[in-house]
Amino acid sequence: MTEHPKRLNIVFFALFFGQVMIMFVLQTLSTNSRFIQKPIIFGIGAGLMILQVFLSTYLFKKRLSEIDEDDTIEQKLEDYRAACIIRWALLEGAVIVNAILFFLFENQINLLVSVVGLGIFFLSRPTKITVFNDLNLHSIDEDV
Repeated sequence: MTEHPKRLNIVFFALFFGQVMIMFVLQTLSTNSRFIQKPIIFGIGAGLMILQVFLSTYLFKKRLSEIDEDDTIEQKLEDYRAACIIRWALLEGAVIVNAILFFLFENQINLLVSVVGLGIFFLSRPTKITVFNDLNLHSIDEDV
């Protein structure tokens, strides 16, 4: 049972560092970036980020509410992992889209939105305490 949080953190950090590498490569390849050359591109990127943050939070909470109290700890943890992956996929998509918009249109605001999204992604990192609280586990189940 103690392997579940470790596996979840491995998935989290793999996704996190993949985004960091993509952003680094695109920043390195960009020749001359500037602030808000095409405001519509910024609007699309920022709008997507805001939408994905709210959508990922909604879907995460919805998936958590569907977890049955009578399930085993293992099943609850598997359902929690699925909810986390859905959440992270939505956030990662918005981060990468903004990094690509930055690269294509050389607008540093999109890079900034991407970095903010990466910060939001990092704050969704699972810890033993957050897993315990999110799943409303009782003290009997603390050996997660």
